[in-house]
Amino acid sequence: MNHYPFILIPEVLQAQREHIPQAIKPTYPNRPKPPPPLPPEPQPLNVPAFLVGGGIGLGISILSGILFSLFNSGLGAALMSFGLLLTLILMGINSYIQIKSFPKRKQAHEQLQQRYLLRLERYGSNLAEFDRKQANYGTALREYGEALKLWEQQVKVNPNELQSILTNLRTYQGINSQAKRGHSEARFEGYLKQYFGNKIKIGVWLQNTDYDKGFHYTPDFAYIDEETNLHIDIEIDEPYGYKRRQPLHYLNLEKEIIRDYFFLDCLWIVIRFSEEQVVKYPQSSCKEIAKIINEVTGNDSILSRFLEVENIEPIERWTYEEALEMASQDYRKGYL
Repeated sequence: MNHYPFILIPEVLQAQREHIPQAIKPTYPNRPKPPPPLPPEPQPLNVPAFLVGGGIGLGISILSGILFSLFNSGLGAALMSFGLLLTLILMGINSYIQIKSFPKRKQAHEQLQQRYLLRLERYGSNLAEFDRKQANYGTALREYGEALKLWEQQVKVNPNELQSILTNLRTYQGINSQAKRGHSEARFEGYLKQYFGNKIKIGVWLQNTDYDKGFHYTPDFAYIDEETNLHIDIEIDEPYGYKRRQPLHYLNLEKEIIRDYFFLDCLWIVIRFSEEQVVKYPQSSCKEIAKIINEVTGNDSILSRFLEVENIEPIERWTYEEALEMASQDYRKGYL
């Protein structure tokens, strides 16, 4: 995944639910639209249009002749005669074109009529199918409700079973880490404790045995459920340091990849948020954690508190070069 929140779940926990397909909710059928009406059958001569066009031409000729007669009677009479003659010629040409093209227009209309009859037949079939689906919708909706209840029973994980799965989980060794905290962590801490209570731990650390005894990892926040033994490493990623302006977290950072998979090997879930997300959308960020807890444990008691909270908007994870650009633009100042 190349976006925040970035989530890693140990395979042993993913396998609990991913092979059980969820029921698909039926959709109310859409009523089909009838085909557009067939245009009227063509005539050899469109008499109304013919008369209207001729009347307009004659009217213009007469009016022009009368107006010019006010200044020059001879010129007005000549102009009127010319206009009347031109109108009659155009009317004759138009009549000839319409009569000459009538066989082709009639043939085109017959083809259009055949297509219309096919569309009308298809519309009748679609309408019958709509009536059938509409009649069966109530039954399908009830069946969906029953299937959903069955699915919820199948995916619900027994706390004792989850404890058994997490028997080999490696928990923290200490609670007094002196690791530095980011600018945004203090304000996000209040939201975490509001929703997750004393399951949120700060300052816990795990020793990485691949290094010397003095080297350890400290989650920004740790969610620890002692009943199920579920552990979550919650991280807040800043694009660059506020003082030195050097990139801190970025895509494909090797030491960060090693760290994430260290926690995965310890059977911890890893959730990384961007700093901007937890500052601007703290409740939506907490909802994302609740969704993961529900996904793994089947317990929606925490998630049910977020019914009115919007889902979090994903943010692309930045590269090293993009982090440098963000530092040069003082990007963090825009949301801190």
